[in-house]
Amino acid sequence: MKVPKAKIEIYNENGESELYSIAGWFIDASINTATAFGGYFRFNKKYKLIEEGQLTDIYGSSTLEGKIDDNLLEFEKRYSDCKFIYKFKKQKGIWVGRFEYSIEIQTGDANHNSRKKHPAKAITTLIEGDASQIICRAVHHT
Repeated sequence: MKVPKAKIEIYNENGESELYSIAGWFIDASINTATAFGGYFRFNKKYKLIEEGQLTDIYGSSTLEGKIDDNLLEFEKRYSDCKFIYKFKKQKGIWVGRFEYSIEIQTGDANHNSRKKHPAKAITTLIEGDASQIICRAVHHT
């Protein structure tokens, strides 16, 4: 197996970022069942933003960017041809919320959007209080 070459992106703001794990589930309307996801993200404490992250679920790997505070978690989960927007509120230590999605049709400029809010839950765990020297994202080149 050939390993792809990668350009490593190193985060340089010492003490300004934290590393979190995230795990949860969402209701997948296409198969009408709950589907698990898991991953990680880097949180920029200065700007209160989720800047780098990845999630994995039955559809593969996606990128993650958004914002978080004590009671609100919002992020965009993006695949190559679609994005999912998650919005959670904290209830008894668990993020409870919903998501909607948008799929970019490759044969034209039209977007398919789901305005229906699909249920989702998640939990986040602080893994490292100073994640400035932890590599979180590699851009692969073929």
